[in-house]
Amino acid sequence: MPNRPRPKPRPGRPHGTPSFSAPLAQIFGEMIRERRLGLGISQEELAHQCDLERSYVGRIERGKSQPGLHLIFKLTDALRMDVGRLVRDVRLAFHGLERLARPAREKRTKERTTARVKAGSLGAKSRQ
Repeated sequence: MPNRPRPKPRPGRPHGTPSFSAPLAQIFGEMIRERRLGLGISQEELAHQCDLERSYVGRIERGKSQPGLHLIFKLTDALRMDVGRLVRDVRLAFHGLERLARPAREKRTKERTTARVKAGSLGAKSRQ
């Protein structure tokens, strides 16, 4: 029996993989806005320097859009920023948010487990 030809893998990210991280986009946008305001540049002027629509710059700053790598380079050039430092600062801020959220998540999980043990739903299983 002849072998069937295998389909070629599709380019891009695997199906079901998220391509947008709202917390990251929000942190990135806030840092872009802070730098733009610090330089006294309007959104329109920044958009013109990067060859973008002003509304897109606004969406980036609000964390509603996540720019690609090429556009990140354009933004950092226009804002006279080091792209490596921007990425590092976004990463540090994002990991700081994760650390703040983690204890609350762990506390809720512990409270749920304690409530189930008191209700007897976990106690019976663990005694068997």
